[in-house]
Amino acid sequence: MTTRAPTFLEAIDNPALLGAGFKPHSDKQRELCAAIGRSQTVVADAGGRFGKSRAGSAGALWNLLCIPELDAMVNPGEKRYAVCIANSQKQAGIFRDHALSIVSASPALRGELANCFARCARTPRGDE
Repeated sequence: MTTRAPTFLEAIDNPALLGAGFKPHSDKQRELCAAIGRSQTVVADAGGRFGKSRAGSAGALWNLLCIPELDAMVNPGEKRYAVCIANSQKQAGIFRDHALSIVSASPALRGELANCFARCARTPRGDE
């Protein structure tokens, strides 16, 4: 019997998955998370400190770690990536750091990305 992958909202509500390190702080941020769970691309018009980067990093982790059927889209032995675009290296680092804190808090997922984050902990250029 196969189990169904959790939706994004189910994953953030589950303390064994993403919910250990991420909880939407408002109904509006939860609406953003619902949009992330429904779409491949989300454009959010929200002010600073709304939590767009943290919600986006949780969404990237959900896509990468909680949806195993996507593994069939890559060749055997090939790595899957969650690619995200930021407006600066500083913002990319913030996104990466959010992802690291979320996955590190998850009992079920913390071992999955340890090697990846160890390799990409430093950006190649220091133009933050």
